[in-house]
Amino acid sequence: MKNVNLVKSIFSHTQKALFMSLVLILLVTTGCQNSDELKTKNEITSAEKYSNIPVEETMSFEGFASIAKYDGKNVPTSFEGKTIVQVIVTPRILFLPKDHPKYDDFYQMLSKQPAPENLFKVIIHDKAVDGIFPIVDIKVLPTEKQQELRKNYSDEELSQEEGNNARSLGVISMSQATNFFNDMKNLRCDLINQCPCIPFQYAGDGCFARAHAMRKEFKARFGFDCQKIFSYGNPIVASVPSPLNCTATWNYHVAPLVQIQTSSGPKNYVIDPGLFTGPVTATAWLNHQGTNDYRTKSGNYYVYNKVYNGLYYYYYTEFDDDYSKTNVANNITYTFQSGCNWLV
Repeated sequence: MKNVNLVKSIFSHTQKALFMSLVLILLVTTGCQNSDELKTKNEITSAEKYSNIPVEETMSFEGFASIAKYDGKNVPTSFEGKTIVQVIVTPRILFLPKDHPKYDDFYQMLSKQPAPENLFKVIIHDKAVDGIFPIVDIKVLPTEKQQELRKNYSDEELSQEEGNNARSLGVISMSQATNFFNDMKNLRCDLINQCPCIPFQYAGDGCFARAHAMRKEFKARFGFDCQKIFSYGNPIVASVPSPLNCTATWNYHVAPLVQIQTSSGPKNYVIDPGLFTGPVTATAWLNHQGTNDYRTKSGNYYVYNKVYNGLYYYYYTEFDDDYSKTNVANNITYTFQSGCNWLV
C-alpha cells in the first residue's frame, strides 16, 4: 500500500513539474510574440506618424531651406536637442523631428554646401511643439518652379538705397501717429469680425502681411508712403502683450517705419500693434526683440529676409503691389488664428 502511495506521489509531482514547465514555455513564447508584435506596432506608428497627418492639418512653404546656425544668446531652451530649420519665406521656426523615418535624408538635403543647390517645398504640421513646428515632408521643387522662384533670391545683399538711417517721405505729428496706431489696432480680426481686417490677434506668423496692410492704410490717409523696418535675430524672441500674453519666436519681423515730428526734430518711429500699445522708437522696437540687426526698406517691400547657411547669408525679396497676397494672408490664412502658435 505504501508503495502504491509513493508511486502516486511521484507521479503527482512529475505531473506538476511537467505542467509548470509547459506554463513557463508558454509564457516565454507568448511574451516573445507580444514583444515582437509591440515592436512591429511601434515601427508602424513611427513610420505612419508623419505620413498619415490629414492635409487640413498641414501647411507648406516653397523656397530656400537650411539647417539653422544659431549663435545668439536668446536661443530658447525649447530649441535644445532639436534640429532647427529655417525656410526663408516665413518668419516661423521649424524643426526636423529626429524620429522621422526620413530624418537622415532630409538632413542631408538641407545641409548641402554651397546652398542653395535646390529650392524645396517644406510641409509642416500646424500643431506647434514648444512654439516650433515639426516638418512632415520635404520635396525638391520641379525645375520650372525653381526657375520661377529664383528671381527673388540673391547671394548678395541688395543695394540699401535708403540706408539704415532712411527717412520716410513725409512727417506726421505724434497725435496723428497715435490715432493711426489705434485705428490699425482696432482692425483686429477678432474684434471687427469682418473683412478686410488685420489679424493682430495672431503673432505666430504673417507680420509681413500685417505691415503691408498698414502701409496701404498709411498711404491712403496721409497721401505719402511710409517705410518698412525688418529685424533679424538668432533667433528673435519677443514677449507679446495683452490680450495674447505669450512669447513669440521668429527668424525675422517687420513693421511700418514712419517719421514723427518731435521737439528735437523728426525721428523714426515704428507702428507695431502686435508688440506695443503705441508708436515706439526704432531702438525700443529692436531692443524688445533682443536684436540690433535690421534693414530699412521702402514701403513696397513685402518680404526682405535672409538666412545663414554656415558660410554666408542668402537673401529673399518679395513684393505685393496689388495687395493680393496681403489680402489672402490677412483675411483667409490668419483670420481665425490666435496666440503665438499655429492652432495651439
